[in-house]
Amino acid sequence: MMIKYDLLPNFFQNRPVAEGPIPGNEAVREHENDREDEPNDLEQTGNIGVQYAVCGYLTDVEANFDYFERYLKISQIIGWSDEDSSFVPQLKKLEFKREDAIFVYGGDTQDKGIGDIRFTKLLLELRENNPGRVEFIIGNRDANKLRLATELHEDAIKDPKVLIDKSFPYWENEDKRCTPQMFLDQNKAENGGSENTAANRLRWILDKNMGAGGAFERRRHELSILRVCETTDISDDDVVASYRDEIDPRKHPGLKWEVVGREEPNSRKLIENRILSAKLQEGQLVFSADEYDALGLPSDLSYISYNRYIQAGDTYFKPAKQHGNNFMLQFLKEAKLAYVFGANLFVHGAINAENQGTVPGAEEVLNEVHEWVDALNAWAQEQVHDFEANPFYHAESTDDCSGLYTDRKGGDLMDYGVPNGNEGKTVVYNNFLDPSKKNNAKHIAREVQEFLTASQIKNVVSGHQPHGDCPCVIRTGPVTVITADTSYSEMGHKSEWGTDNRGVNAISEVLLYADGTSEVHGFLADGSPISYKLGVAGDDYVGHQLGNGYWVKAKIVGPEPEYLLAMMQGFTYLTERKRGWELDGLTAAHFNIQQCHDIGLAQVGIDTAFHGMLINAGLDIETLRLAADDRRYLDSVLEKAGIRRPGDRVRIVKAVMEPNP
Repeated sequence: MMIKYDLLPNFFQNRPVAEGPIPGNEAVREHENDREDEPNDLEQTGNIGVQYAVCGYLTDVEANFDYFERYLKISQIIGWSDEDSSFVPQLKKLEFKREDAIFVYGGDTQDKGIGDIRFTKLLLELRENNPGRVEFIIGNRDANKLRLATELHEDAIKDPKVLIDKSFPYWENEDKRCTPQMFLDQNKAENGGSENTAANRLRWILDKNMGAGGAFERRRHELSILRVCETTDISDDDVVASYRDEIDPRKHPGLKWEVVGREEPNSRKLIENRILSAKLQEGQLVFSADEYDALGLPSDLSYISYNRYIQAGDTYFKPAKQHGNNFMLQFLKEAKLAYVFGANLFVHGAINAENQGTVPGAEEVLNEVHEWVDALNAWAQEQVHDFEANPFYHAESTDDCSGLYTDRKGGDLMDYGVPNGNEGKTVVYNNFLDPSKKNNAKHIAREVQEFLTASQIKNVVSGHQPHGDCPCVIRTGPVTVITADTSYSEMGHKSEWGTDNRGVNAISEVLLYADGTSEVHGFLADGSPISYKLGVAGDDYVGHQLGNGYWVKAKIVGPEPEYLLAMMQGFTYLTERKRGWELDGLTAAHFNIQQCHDIGLAQVGIDTAFHGMLINAGLDIETLRLAADDRRYLDSVLEKAGIRRPGDRVRIVKAVMEPNP
């Protein structure tokens, strides 16, 4: 049964949702280019430090909604509003606590909790309501969701060659790969059994090559929360549809229907609040009868064009803007691979000598960070646009799905987020760990320091690689790394919905300032509060490595301050604590301070042997000159930095106090 309406309402203009290849893609792009929140000239490189003072940073929530709510409680930047969310039923919207702040989410929205949909939609709503103040970084768990369009397509599921194909996942050793058929042969009845269904294909994807074991049932749990029903009311098909929808361009836009003049109908399906498909056919707007059920509206639906209301019986509804259930596609359309705020560079994984300045498909290696960031983000967005224009290629365009994993649109971005993707030159699937040291944190290579400092970058901020219950700080010469994935805070911990590996206490917020100074505050897994600053007048010890391999990870707040020391040994996280006075008694010889060469210090004649100690203490030449008004104070600052010999300090003081060369 089809019902037609003569007029296409304005809220469907330039938003194609018809079945098949996505039409009008250029119109969509043109419409998007007119958005009021497009970056202005100051924002083109992602550097808006001139407009805002501080950036709040959170990363790798991975759908753990309990963890996210803990973050909102301690955050100095964002929190719950008193207003209802128009994106997520039953929740309040997010708002900024400070007018001088922005917020960066560092990537990985999904897979490990029961908040895939709610968390991502809340971020999208926060960004929409605060133009220019919210940035997203693409994580591997975000980019890999583009796979679902082709891999969950019915043609791919039915193709017998795909069932036994051992070429995928290509990033794993062949002897460790599990084909869909192998999965079905081993799958237990309570997990879907051996039938080749869309639900079992999704389980195979999540469990065997997306690093998201158990996510199928966690999505069922979240859908039951959103629909206010029991998990038994959510079918396997509901779960599959939810995953398909999140990256399907045809599901955009989603519209929330607000009741005008009568109470909202008592229908849990209204919570889904969107038209599943609508299309212009011969100048008329077409819906199908089953889609009325999805809206929770009776079958006598009629459209009133003069006031943009929808009438069902004697009840009137008006459309309110809302992101559709293709929330992951919307996230990727708004997200970046890298972002610069003042002296801070954000990526999901890491910067190293192999990936710095590189852009997939380009031979030229860029030497200026802002130029590189722009080029990298432009490439990523082109990948997303290509996917959006034809998301089901190859599944629909070949007879045997032979190009399913190799030639699909957006495939290079998917590859960029897997192990050794883009021949290892990726800022997404990378980390700051040293495999030769059993995955302990490592110092930044000198060429990377030079690459970053040439563009006035002082901090690299990332996530991706879990490292205990608080951020890992690495201070190497003029550059500091803050990597803040704490998703393994308490391994094996079980919540009400399953194993979460985070516990109930560990949470941290990273605050970055445009000038390169930073702060970290929060709680460890045992509830101990932590707080410290980095940069000028910052903490003396956090971010330094002792000669025994331990890193000073955090300053623990208390009557007598302590420091948390940590070291990775493979998958074992070793920790110990030291009092502040114990570290005060150490000399530079007790620390593994990397040698570095600072141009400003060298120009005034300070021996390069002292550059590492000075820069690690936040003492560049300008900071030293500011302290030079009080010679005794400057001498004490140098001693605190680890320069113990009086003669060495005298020579440095003299060099600093000489007129500029």
